[in-house]
This record gives sequence, C-alpha cells and structure tokens, in this order.
Amino acid sequence: MPKLIPNLRKRILEQADLLLRTEGYRALSMRELARRCNVSPGTIYNHFADKDEIIATITLADWRHVIEDMERAAQEATSLAPGLTELCCVLDGFTARYRHVWEQYDGVPVTGYVARFHRELRSQIAAPIGTVVSSCGREDLAEAAGVIAEALLACSVDPELGAQQFGKLASALDASNPTRRNS
Repeated sequence: MPKLIPNLRKRILEQADLLLRTEGYRALSMRELARRCNVSPGTIYNHFADKDEIIATITLADWRHVIEDMERAAQEATSLAPGLTELCCVLDGFTARYRHVWEQYDGVPVTGYVARFHRELRSQIAAPIGTVVSSCGREDLAEAAGVIAEALLACSVDPELGAQQFGKLASALDASNPTRRNS
C-alpha cells in the first residue's frame, strides 16, 4: 500500500513555485521537484501529468488573485486615469513574475503565451475596466472597455511600454471627458 503524504499536492506546488521563481522554467524538472519534496518522481506524476501542468496550475492560481486584486482596485477607484493605471500596475506585477518563465517556455516569448488565451484575458481585464469607467461616471467609455483592456494588456506584456505609457493613455481618456468640456 502506498504511503499517504499529507498535503503533498500543495507541497509540490509550493516547491515548484519556489524553483520556478528562483531558477526558472528550464531548472524545473520532475526529478528535481521530487528531490525537493522527498518523494519519487513517479509520485509527482500521480498528481500532475508534466511540468507544464504544474506551471499552469501555479499561474492560474496566481491569475485568479490578480483578477481579484484588479476588481478590488476597480471598486476603490474614484477617478479614471489613476483607476485605470492602478489596474495596469496590478497586471504588471503578474507579468513581471512570469515573464522569465514565458520567455524560457519552448523559446516562445511572452507574447506567444498570451496569444493563446488572448480573447479570454481581454474579457477578464475588461470587467474591472468597466467597473472603473462606470464608477467614475464615464459611461461614454463603457463600450470601449475591450479596447482599453487590449491597450492595458499590450502595455503590461511589453516591458518597453508598461504602466507609465498606459497612464498616458488613461490621462488622455480622462481629458476627453465630454462633461468637462461643457463645464
């Protein structure tokens, strides 16, 4: 009868996350992970099909936290430009944590990884943007939430753009307020 190790799946994910963050994608192997968890490699395979499934599990759990953080930031936003820029900063944190992993992943740059899930990512990002737009009284921008999400995603994924460049876009959107022109 195989021995049961309490919380082994959690331990595997914790060790994989640590290894991934400190040494990168290429250093993460089932054998090394098994060594760190003090189990056989076969035991790891009882929980995960391969290292890509482990990485996907880690990334998805972190992504869920990012979406929660974006939703929280959106609900706290009181003005458009800072609210949208804060969403970009939250997303920047996520991409910064995983950029080195995506760049090592089969030689595909981060943009290749994002392209596989692009539509879903844009939709998930557009939701908190819609909240910011609505809470700031900018219903005129509601239909553009997907376009703004596209710009936010592009700025976050491209290290040459980032939150600073997105902030310029957010400020331009804020300045385009039709109710301000009438004041």
